[in-house]
Amino acid sequence: MIYNITMNELSQLLGQRIKFLRKSKNLLQSELAGKINVEPKYLSRLETGLSSPSLKTLEKLANALDVEIKSLFDFPIQETKDSITKKLIFKINSYSEDELRLLFMLTKVVDKEL
Repeated sequence: MIYNITMNELSQLLGQRIKFLRKSKNLLQSELAGKINVEPKYLSRLETGLSSPSLKTLEKLANALDVEIKSLFDFPIQETKDSITKKLIFKINSYSEDELRLLFMLTKVVDKEL
């Protein structure tokens, strides 16, 4: 599946994930920075998405956080409105008439809640 995401957005998501994993391990920024041999200020820039890590730094982070490298990228990616709309249309086209009526009633309820 292809998502429209900029490098800036990817850096921010990665940084948020690194911060989440660090906190889940009860590590201070300075402690994790020491484990991966970088300055705490650099780790702060990674966590805020202002800098992007090298592959070597990703490897060090994964090892220090005791996770696989791929889990550093285990974050939700928001799909675009266009992508969601296409998926809904595809799904709706397979619905029976009764399912369409039910879906229509559901949209009315959602509209009232908003």
